[in-house]
Amino acid sequence: MIASDVPVGAGVSSSAALQVAVTRALLALSGVEADGVQVALWTRASENRFVGMPCGIMDSFASANGVEGGALMLDCRSLDATPRPCRKARVSC
Repeated sequence: MIASDVPVGAGVSSSAALQVAVTRALLALSGVEADGVQVALWTRASENRFVGMPCGIMDSFASANGVEGGALMLDCRSLDATPRPCRKARVSC
């Protein structure tokens, strides 16, 4: 069971983050390796097919490939991503 006080539909990508975390845990338990791009593709597909949310790749990709203290420049068509340093003072929500 997972408990959360994040409001439903808050727009913070919590479902993508949770799916990436669960996928990575299952991969680790099964001894299967997958890169962040593949994890993002799988989790986006599960959002689309099983949850019924017609979302794009951005949330899953950011959750699967993000780096601490940085931002990703992502081309959602090609899935080319470049990490960029990002000072905390520059981040806004």
